[in-house]
Amino acid sequence: MRLLLISGLAIVLISCTHDIALQTPDGQPVGKAVLAFEGNSSGTIAIDRNGEAYRGQWIASKVDESAKIASAYGIGSKKYKDYKRGWGKYLRAGQSRLQSDKGGILNCEFQYRGTNIHGSCKSETEEFEFIGKPE
Repeated sequence: MRLLLISGLAIVLISCTHDIALQTPDGQPVGKAVLAFEGNSSGTIAIDRNGEAYRGQWIASKVDESAKIASAYGIGSKKYKDYKRGWGKYLRAGQSRLQSDKGGILNCEFQYRGTNIHGSCKSETEEFEFIGKPE
């Protein structure tokens, strides 16, 4: 039964995608992105920005929030102990270098916890944000 539950969870994580709106720093829409998870710390990202398609892989690592949690709740707190045991939704920081068929390059960085995603991408001439909170 446990193996079945773990297998089901793995399938959900592998097939998880998030549609994300892209916007300029002042809030003007400039396109859309699809962030796909292949596990919890890697995946693919596809961005359509002003009619140009960018694709690439991304990788993420866990952000160490132990000092922040210890400061806010105390080292002896249940919240801190649970964090150190590996329980809970961790903040992760991801990055990717995307390329278009036309040779354009976007460097993207983002953070996510659960399904909340926030980040930005930069080209040589532009910077834009993406924010995703799937339903």
